[in-house]
Amino acid sequence: SVKRAEFNLKGASFDPTKRVKVSGAAKKVARAVEAQSLTWDENDEEQKGVGLKIVVLMGMFHPKDCEEDETFEEELISDLGAELEEKVGEPDKITIFSKNPQGVVVVKFKSSHAAAECLKLMHGR
Repeated sequence: SVKRAEFNLKGASFDPTKRVKVSGAAKKVARAVEAQSLTWDENDEEQKGVGLKIVVLMGMFHPKDCEEDETFEEELISDLGAELEEKVGEPDKITIFSKNPQGVVVVKFKSSHAAAECLKLMHGR
């Protein structure tokens, strides 16, 4: 048999201060992820602004490496740029955060397809 649904609060009353607050940046990223998942990724150049084009790589180096060797950052940028260009596409910009204890490198690509391929290539390395 079918009956009417009953909606009840789980607690004594609703407390709006306990709601999960989502920032504007988080909403923007969520919209970009949704738009990327709904695209075919074939015409990135025509669809400006669709898809995520920035990849954050962690654990790429230790901060001591940057302190001990003055040319380390330049070598890392050239080596990483050459590998990514050969395997996934030319990176638009590579930024090294030399003082970050997690060894963070941010790579910006011209297309979301290249960024997605970079994620596949660099995951678990």
